[in-house]
Amino acid sequence: MRGRLITLLYAVSVVALLCACGRATSQPSTDSRPSASGAGSARPCAAPVAAIAPCTLPTTGEIVAALGQPTDGPGQTTSTPVVNCFWTSQSRDRWVGVGLDQAGGLRDIPLGFGWSRKEFDDMHTGEQPLSGVGDAAWFLVWPDSGHLSVLKGEFAFNVFLVFNRAKDRPPPDTLLATLRPFAIGIASRR
Repeated sequence: MRGRLITLLYAVSVVALLCACGRATSQPSTDSRPSASGAGSARPCAAPVAAIAPCTLPTTGEIVAALGQPTDGPGQTTSTPVVNCFWTSQSRDRWVGVGLDQAGGLRDIPLGFGWSRKEFDDMHTGEQPLSGVGDAAWFLVWPDSGHLSVLKGEFAFNVFLVFNRAKDRPPPDTLLATLRPFAIGIASRR
């Protein structure tokens, strides 16, 4: 009886560990990239991570520097699979934000976590790769905004500066010079 109990406890422990790491699967996988369900992933087991609110990532000084003027306070918009936090300038002509994406549809881990380098790079094809910001970074310019996506370990986030009128958007090199220190500050604390 005691032997069966020990075997049962061991089996439950192994299943719990595999499920917690998102690796429980009926078939082994050689793909190190997470699947949409997380099953078959060769992702190493790590300690559980707590959800992070994107509003907590930048400092007030970084927000003001990115806006080029004081902010009127934080606001947050939420939509799945992205959560953004943004700050509007006092002049209300621009806003800066931080966003967290969901990695490969993995819904059992907090937003921003669980990214592989390959998955991150594949998502940003066609954008300008950058060095010196996190482990990988990509820059994209739209008519009214600039976006910088950063990977640090398995944590991915993006920062953006949006202008209400496209004609107010500065040139790409100015946008990048504004967003780079904003992103580096966040990445340095991860």
